[in-house]
Amino acid sequence: RLLIETPRLYQFHHDKIRQVVYDSLSLSRRRELHLFVGQAMEASMPGKIAELAYHFTQAESWTTAMHYHKLAGEAALKTPAYATALVHLDQALACAGHIDSHEDELFSILEMDVDALIVLGHPERPQVEIERMIALARNNPIRLASALEKSCEYYLHIGQYSQAETSAQKALELAQSQEEDELHADALLQLGIVQDTLNKLDAAETNLRKARAIYQQVGNKGKEARCLFQLANILAKHGRLLVA
Repeated sequence: RLLIETPRLYQFHHDKIRQVVYDSLSLSRRRELHLFVGQAMEASMPGKIAELAYHFTQAESWTTAMHYHKLAGEAALKTPAYATALVHLDQALACAGHIDSHEDELFSILEMDVDALIVLGHPERPQVEIERMIALARNNPIRLASALEKSCEYYLHIGQYSQAETSAQKALELAQSQEEDELHADALLQLGIVQDTLNKLDAAETNLRKARAIYQQVGNKGKEARCLFQLANILAKHGRLLVA
């Protein structure tokens, strides 16, 4: 009565039995079995990204584990399930510590990690991760502008509005020096949000309208809608209506 047979699988009669058997395995055998399971699941159940992340982590297949933790974190952010996202993204960063990760991939993991940390209200960790992003950016203006935008979001979230405006202005200056329309629009949007908070309504409206025009041009409906929402708030303060 150790195992139960069903039409689809065998399972242990009780989880304690499974744990005793698992604990009796050597570490090398555990890694081998987790790798076997992970590879079998990749072939038959590729959508089970959280389970794949777990098995490849236990197998110490760090590159593959990082990939699946990143996918699981990204999917959780869209739900949004920020606490779950943070677990996976932290695991992705831990996996990256075992390998020579590609800087672009590591930077994107840190971006998502900061998003989750800010929403969950962590007091200090976002700044630490933003500093890691800035260090990774080095002389890459596009990455540095993205890191400064995250810094702006963090300062805005903790109520340090002047620092948020400074970061947004620096991000805009960098974005303007690059031929990246959406990066430019993102910086304008971020600066407009900060200026709205600081009650600099005319400047905020100008920047948000510029951002909206770029989003229209590149076809980003989601961010265009965000601009319109922010503009509606500003114009309500002016006592005017928004003409879309």
